[in-house]
Amino acid sequence: MPHYISAILECILTTVCLYYAFLLNRSGNGLQAYGYAVIAAAAGFGIFDMLGWDVVHPAHDFFTAISRFVGMLAIGLGMIAILMRYKVSTWVSPLFFLIGSIVTLLLYRFQKPGFEVLCMAVGVVFLLSLLALVVRLFMTGKARAAAAGLMALLLFIFIAVFHQALPEGYMLRSVDIVHICLTLAYPAVYYASIELA
Repeated sequence: MPHYISAILECILTTVCLYYAFLLNRSGNGLQAYGYAVIAAAAGFGIFDMLGWDVVHPAHDFFTAISRFVGMLAIGLGMIAILMRYKVSTWVSPLFFLIGSIVTLLLYRFQKPGFEVLCMAVGVVFLLSLLALVVRLFMTGKARAAAAGLMALLLFIFIAVFHQALPEGYMLRSVDIVHICLTLAYPAVYYASIELA
């Protein structure tokens, strides 16, 4: 059954993540750019999945798994690199995603409980990296960027804690609320990151 509102929200999320992936890649932050690109790919497959194209559901499912593990980890490590003033080599990002995708394929297919634990660990790394970024921004007097990062942090915590408890409405489903939160959070993460890059 098609979910047109979900498809529209997936399309918006795809566009937002592709745009910031392009900006990050142009600014030399390849690791975060790859993270945004993978999330955009997952959302892109999600457009057709939400429109009822069952043939793309496995691809959407797999790229969602990659975005939860490799994508989030790349963005988190990218923030750590920014905090440490470390320039990631251009060859590191593709290799990181190749290895991460293979690990995702093996764990997601054959050891799903282990993969979920790994995603939870990645989520903790991501949130701590974002928190450290927000603290650094406040300490350096970049109040607007710090506020943007704090908003993103609260949105991600909201998703992590309450996404399973969100009500299922006829017009707006729980997954739609998650996508709205992500569409607001990822630009804020970009803005917070770029202020220290």
